[in-house]
Amino acid sequence: MTLNEKVAQLGALWVNETTDESNRVATHGVTADELAAAVPDGIGQLTRPAGSAPDAVSGRRLVADVQSWLADNTRLGIPAIVHEECLTGLMASTGTVTPSPLNLGATFDADAAAVVGVLVGEQLAAVGAHLGLGPVLDVPVDQRWGRVEECFAEDPWLAAVCAAAYVSGMQQAGVGATAKHFVGHGSSLGGHNCGPIALGARQLAERDLLVFEAAIDAGVESVMAAYHDIDGVPVCADSHLLTDVLRGQLGFEGVVVSDYWAIDWLHEEHCTTDSRASSAITALDAGVDVELPYWRCYRSLADAVHDGRISVALVDRAVLRVLAQKFRLGLFDRPLPAASDATTFDAAPARAICRSVAAAGITLVQNSGVLPLAPDARVLVCGPNAHSGSALCGNYSWANHVGYRFGVDSGYPGVADQFVARHASVDVLPGCSHIGDGTDDDAIAAAVAVAVDVDVVVVVVGDMVGHFNRGTVGEGSDRNRLDLPGRQAQLVQALCDTGTPVVVLHVGGRAFDLGDLAERCAAVVCAWLPGESGADAIVDVLTGAVDATGRLPITIGRMAGAQPAPYWASKLARREYVDATGPVWGFGHGLSYTTFEFTNGTVHLDADEIVATVDITNTGARRGVAVPQCYITDLIGSTVRPELELRGVARVPLDVAGRAVVEFHIPLALLGVADADGSLIVEPGEFVARIGSSAAAAVEAGRIRFAGPPRLVGRPRSVSSSAVVVTLTSRSHDDDRREA
Repeated sequence: MTLNEKVAQLGALWVNETTDESNRVATHGVTADELAAAVPDGIGQLTRPAGSAPDAVSGRRLVADVQSWLADNTRLGIPAIVHEECLTGLMASTGTVTPSPLNLGATFDADAAAVVGVLVGEQLAAVGAHLGLGPVLDVPVDQRWGRVEECFAEDPWLAAVCAAAYVSGMQQAGVGATAKHFVGHGSSLGGHNCGPIALGARQLAERDLLVFEAAIDAGVESVMAAYHDIDGVPVCADSHLLTDVLRGQLGFEGVVVSDYWAIDWLHEEHCTTDSRASSAITALDAGVDVELPYWRCYRSLADAVHDGRISVALVDRAVLRVLAQKFRLGLFDRPLPAASDATTFDAAPARAICRSVAAAGITLVQNSGVLPLAPDARVLVCGPNAHSGSALCGNYSWANHVGYRFGVDSGYPGVADQFVARHASVDVLPGCSHIGDGTDDDAIAAAVAVAVDVDVVVVVVGDMVGHFNRGTVGEGSDRNRLDLPGRQAQLVQALCDTGTPVVVLHVGGRAFDLGDLAERCAAVVCAWLPGESGADAIVDVLTGAVDATGRLPITIGRMAGAQPAPYWASKLARREYVDATGPVWGFGHGLSYTTFEFTNGTVHLDADEIVATVDITNTGARRGVAVPQCYITDLIGSTVRPELELRGVARVPLDVAGRAVVEFHIPLALLGVADADGSLIVEPGEFVARIGSSAAAAVEAGRIRFAGPPRLVGRPRSVSSSAVVVTLTSRSHDDDRREA
């Protein structure tokens, strides 16, 4: 390969944007002359052609045109990797909008993440994509951050388990996943998107790296280097993180891509380099192989080699990784896509999957008995998120991210639509807007006038999803408050004042603060941007067609001033303020339409595993799903340890009076503590296992002592801990335990 051909493999072409110096080609299509001018020596990747087009069919045709041109008009004919966004399903007009990652985390079920991953991978492959930019593996600790909705959970282990399952599922279709944003992106100061990170090496090693280790262990194809800096060093310039840690310690062998424009940011935002050329040299040397979303900085690398500012060996290192990935993804084996190929999906099976997963993540956090709704209850449905299907979808859904530019509405049913279609007696009113405009007084008064004559009010409140300040949640839409935007709290207050039972249905992508209103509501339900089938899933749960089984993947605090406040923080980090108490609803909390009793907890050490058991009995009046959670506490550590660390979960369906024994098997390696250089060691000491229905409700099952000597933990760590569920018979409890 010539030097120019090598360098071309390290960039990307965004074919759906206006031509300018950024090497983007016009939206109306692409001509041979444009391609000859833009990529005469080939190109490494094509940037989201289906996700930027008015429809996926035209995006696929554009891919066919470009790939055919590359095959016929460049000396080597190397195809380009096509990447697409996929945080809530394939981000294209025909893609199925899946439940948000936060919804997947709320299921406390890795199988749900895997099923959605398979669906996403199949649809990526169908539009000719080779690489999906997901999943997001950030650990969100500050609920003001707008990208919480893109993350699985505030618990690193739960996020890691979901990440491994999602990556494995997605890559079954022959496409590659991209783990992002490496690393620590969820810990920005002030909850600002891309803000600086103040994390020590120990916290990174024990917490944030755990999620990436899980993805690497699952065989993830790519890792995306993030925008931010850590302790003053931008990630895209940090050879220690990208080379020593990611490749040396974690054993990653795939391709590192930059977040969009992150290499530009070295000189434009961080001001650690003086030009695009020096940014390119710095990033390549640090370990960033490919520049996204286009080829603006890296195109100068050939000149840098000629001038002696960089060794050709660094270019070769990145090119070899890119070519190896293209071979792994089958680019040299597959026929080029035909320009006439249509891209349609069988929506019914996909929506059925998404409806089931969405329902499993919907979280009932408070209930006075008003839920499930009686079949003959007259219901008023109102609120700003009641009427639009787009309100149920994440920021990286096509409608919310791209479609609005073309004036295209999602067309998905809203909560009010599905209530009208499925419930006997329903009134529907707006209630109020997200932003508190001049119509709110009349809208609130109208809702109150109807509320006094109905049996139950379902008020659908929450965030407005939008990209970079277009909304109140989403990438670049960070808030310094957690209360409901606009006049939604006033709407809830006025409805509660009527005396009619009020069900608050929060549809959003992060924690929220109801203040004193929480105590006045008959029920509170959280739907974590459940996707295009979310309205049906919500009605399924509220009417009792399915049990409420979701659990909080984040802590619901009382105010923004307490942020960051993850449940696993150390004791001193959780001290209360003089003007505020602890969280309203803690991590892992969630109610069912039945009740469960947890008894007879035990724990023992078996070779390299902690084995913790608990008996669970359905003590209520209907079938339900228990979600036992096993937490570990390291009583004495060489460094300050979290009060609780989740290390095991299960979902246990039980009939009325049904009983089961759940046995958690937790590898000792998951108890590793980082030393000063980031190595992980299981220290001798005493550990407590706690089991219960949430972090706050977990009670001691027993203690084990690991006598040592200290044990070095290999990396990447496997995050798998298994739960064995044995359903008991109706005979005597002691006999059942002996048989189990």
